[in-house]
Amino acid sequence: TALLAERTGAEVFHADKGTMALLRMPALGALADLDASPAAATRVMDVMRRALRITLPVWSHDGALFFRVSAQVYVTLEDFGRLADALVGLGAPLAADEPFEARVAAILSARR
Repeated sequence: TALLAERTGAEVFHADKGTMALLRMPALGALADLDASPAAATRVMDVMRRALRITLPVWSHDGALFFRVSAQVYVTLEDFGRLADALVGLGAPLAADEPFEARVAAILSARR
C-alpha cells in the first residue's frame, strides 16, 4: 500500500495487519474528472480488466471512489508497480476536449 500511495497519491483509507487494504482513488487528471457514482466505479473496473488485464475492485461510497488491493502469495511487488503505472496512466491530465472515454479507447487500442 505504501508503494501505491507514494506513486499515485492514493489515500490509504484502511489497512489491517492482514493482506487487504482499502484506498481512496487518487485525484489524478482524468480520474479526478469522474463522478463518484457506481457507474464510474464500474467503468474504471472495466478499463482495468479489459485494457490492462488488472482485476481491481472499485466502488463508490460517500462521494468518492475507493479500490481494494490484496497481497496474496501470488501477487508480486511488480504487480503493485503495474497497478500504480496503470492508475497514473488513466489519471494523466486530459486535454480540455478529451473525454475519459477517449482515454479509455486509446488505452484499449494501444493494447491490441
